Amino acid sequence: MKMLSKAILSTVLAFGLLSGSVGAESLNQQSVETQATIINPITKLRVGWSKWFGMQGSRVVLVSGHGVVSLDQYGKATALKPGNATVYNYAADGNLYVNYIVVTYF
Repeated sequence: MKMLSKAILSTVLAFGLLSGSVGAESLNQQSVETQATIINPITKLRVGWSKWFGMQGSRVVLVSGHGVVSLDQYGKATALKPGNATVYNYAADGNLYVNYIVVTYF
């Protein structure tokens, strides 16, 4: 069952990204020139856990999952409740790092 869930989640995320349904422009953000788009492996967090997605000189944006995670101005995402979220990291190196987050209780 776990493998099926992972396969379904991966498919949904892949088609969402390919269709362009999630983008910084939809959030009224400035368009940013990127050299490459790097899609990081799915990050799994438990409610209450945190992870840093930003680095010095980068701009981190919570694209989806408002209420599922909170994101501070330094790129620290904290899991608030179960669900899915997407964080974009526009890095100083010119690359866009896409981070998918899955939050669970356990």
